[in-house]
Amino acid sequence: MMPGGRQRPVVILTGWLGCHPRNLRRYSELYDKLGWNSVARIPSPNSVVAATTEGPPDVTQAQTDKDAAFTSLRESRKMSEIEKLALDTLEQLQILKCPYFMVHNFSNGGCFLWEWIKFILRQKPAASPLYPTIDSENLQKNLVGVVFDS
Repeated sequence: MMPGGRQRPVVILTGWLGCHPRNLRRYSELYDKLGWNSVARIPSPNSVVAATTEGPPDVTQAQTDKDAAFTSLRESRKMSEIEKLALDTLEQLQILKCPYFMVHNFSNGGCFLWEWIKFILRQKPAASPLYPTIDSENLQKNLVGVVFDS
């Protein structure tokens, strides 16, 4: 908590391929000194490799018959591990009710996770019920920056 009862902002640290939580600890400590809470997210090596061949779903065709097509798309596909991690990260941000947040990406592993976070944030709840638990419009307003590190 900040003075006046305000929540601290949050930085999402997205780890590189082969990263361990201890590797992100010094970044978390640095952001803590700057007044930010941190949430570390490290995609597994398998999820990063899979992300090189799989990407976000093609929702353009589904937009013609929104209700039936999106319901079918959501039910017919299995979420990838990295997509689940992105969704979990955004759900946690909503629970934390942080005033604003940023994403600090490390290398390819972090960037693949960022691509999924960005995809989910771009889905409008009314137009795309793929992620009904995410208030993408509010989260987009609270996103203040993205850092690409190495």
